[in-house]
Amino acid sequence: MLRWAVLEPRILLVDDHPVFRSGVRALLEAEGGAVIEEASSTAEAVAIAERMPFVAACVDVLIPEAGGPAVVRKLRMMQPQCAILGLSVLDEPLRAAEMLRAGAAGYALKSQSPEAMVHALATIRGGVGYLAPEISQQRVDELLTGEGDSLQRLTIRERRVFDLLVRGHSNKKVADLLTIARSTVETHRRHIMRKLEASSIVDLVHVALRHGEMGMA
Repeated sequence: MLRWAVLEPRILLVDDHPVFRSGVRALLEAEGGAVIEEASSTAEAVAIAERMPFVAACVDVLIPEAGGPAVVRKLRMMQPQCAILGLSVLDEPLRAAEMLRAGAAGYALKSQSPEAMVHALATIRGGVGYLAPEISQQRVDELLTGEGDSLQRLTIRERRVFDLLVRGHSNKKVADLLTIARSTVETHRRHIMRKLEASSIVDLVHVALRHGEMGMA
């Protein structure tokens, strides 16, 4: 059982970009009513959550180490009462579904207005789910109910490689964009082909089209 020395309502920000964290922190502090804590990594978020309770948390989808969904699952296990809002620059239904399936109560975009961010957080704290209006609720619901399961077989890194490959980027270009070795891209590509039962890039493009994912950033 966790032993906490503080009783103030607190909100945890989990994001590896200090400028973004500072902006959100200033925004929430201006609203008043809660103390804001920051974490820049999965390990830091877990360590902070072991020391104090939170009424809400904002978690970046692509937080280093474990990734957003893993952080959400860990926080939900440690603090079931904490309402979690997924945050991302990615307006992808699949990413939203991954976070919601992990236990997040909502999914907002970093491109949304400050007012929208405050509204999203207030909504989930009130016990109501939230989804950024730019994302298709129908598509998210389909993913959550099991339709389109094939893309869910991919890891977060494999999904980024998949996104770039279906847009026509070469293995070398993908490696440059993701700052990883070309051999690593080739390994991811083999895994993607196997998981999606594809034999060519054309097959991967067809998978993306079936899932309505060709418009992703």
